[in-house]
Amino acid sequence: MRQEGNLMNTIGENIATLRKKKGLTQETLAAVIGVSPQSISKWENNTNMPDILLLPVIADVFEVNIDSLFGRQTMGTAGNVEEAFDKCCHTMLEIMGSCIYRSDMGDSFENFMEQYTKSLTVNSKQRTAIIRKHGIVYYRDKIGGLLLKKPQNGWCELINSDESVAVLELLWDDDFRTALAEIIKSKKNVFTISSLCNSCKIENITALEKKFKESKLFVIKTIDIDGKQVAIYELIQGQRLILLFAILAYAIEYNQYESVYIGYDGDSNFCF
Repeated sequence: MRQEGNLMNTIGENIATLRKKKGLTQETLAAVIGVSPQSISKWENNTNMPDILLLPVIADVFEVNIDSLFGRQTMGTAGNVEEAFDKCCHTMLEIMGSCIYRSDMGDSFENFMEQYTKSLTVNSKQRTAIIRKHGIVYYRDKIGGLLLKKPQNGWCELINSDESVAVLELLWDDDFRTALAEIIKSKKNVFTISSLCNSCKIENITALEKKFKESKLFVIKTIDIDGKQVAIYELIQGQRLILLFAILAYAIEYNQYESVYIGYDGDSNFCF
């Protein structure tokens, strides 16, 4: 409830204002979030407050930050990691260049490295790679670098793995990719399936729930909202997304592949 002398609106009042601004009825908002209309009414009348786990979901529906639900304006800061990324790329190319360079090339190592890195930057098709029996180092400026160690039982271990097939089947699902893209694009780290499917225009909620559980990207918590069990999804395995990004990025690289190399040192028996 509002304290005396405090002119700031309550969360319930802010929800009501945002709902009306969005042109939603209490019933429609309830359906989107996955709660009952009675819950919305109780929030807006300050009889009850939304569960803390629902605040990110409600904020996402209104396309505002959580502070806006409290009537506050905040300024955020973002860390800059570009320098670390660039240094990693530079170090990787320096090591690869030192392996590819030969003294009989008729040029100094410094000049070679200058032309080597410049060619990779200027020509987006240029690739460089070192392939040996124990692993692969691959780099293209547009996509970055790949460092891949050979599996203990050989490269065929990757091809024959049921686990790799399960991931590919996951990414094959249109609704899964659509929903995941929406989560990443709109930064929906916490949501209900109802609110997410409403944003993505996905009808088969049950199938998406199954795919989300298989992905192991989310923790699912069930809370009781006025007698209705509501499942809250939270993206807690964001680091795991890095692996999906790598799979997708190199799938595109495979599809668009051209054998254009500025530096290549390969072992013809690397597959065995």
